[in-house]
Amino acid sequence: MLRKKYIVQKSFRIDYQLSDDLEYLSYVLDRPQNDLVNIAIEALIFDNRQWFVGEILVNQCHPFFEEDKDVELTIDNLHILLQTMPEDKYVCITYSVYKDGKYIFDDDIEIFYKDKQEVKDALKKISKWINVDGATMSKLIIERLNYK
Repeated sequence: MLRKKYIVQKSFRIDYQLSDDLEYLSYVLDRPQNDLVNIAIEALIFDNRQWFVGEILVNQCHPFFEEDKDVELTIDNLHILLQTMPEDKYVCITYSVYKDGKYIFDDDIEIFYKDKQEVKDALKKISKWINVDGATMSKLIIERLNYK
């Protein structure tokens, strides 16, 4: 599905030689410099996709944050149960990590239930265990980093 593109204007300082090379490449490829810069930035972001995994995990837990529903999900080698424990007024994040289909370890994190930012921060820390190149995460990254 095509999405509406919103364009913003940014001003950057770049090395003089880099500017000349961009201008030359634009000429020989017969492409606007703006297109070439967008392609380069998209490649840079994709090459650093591991930094987006935490944000993607938080977004996958949206029913917890938007509807106050418990969430249980598996993303490749990580299984998470995110639940509110109303009687004790805290959130419990239980997660299990697997490698090559074999259980490695699990852990629980308890957070005062009113602090949803702390829950998001904990999920982002847990995301370091997700295999960035796993089938599910690769698909989620492609969806998230789709600028077309």
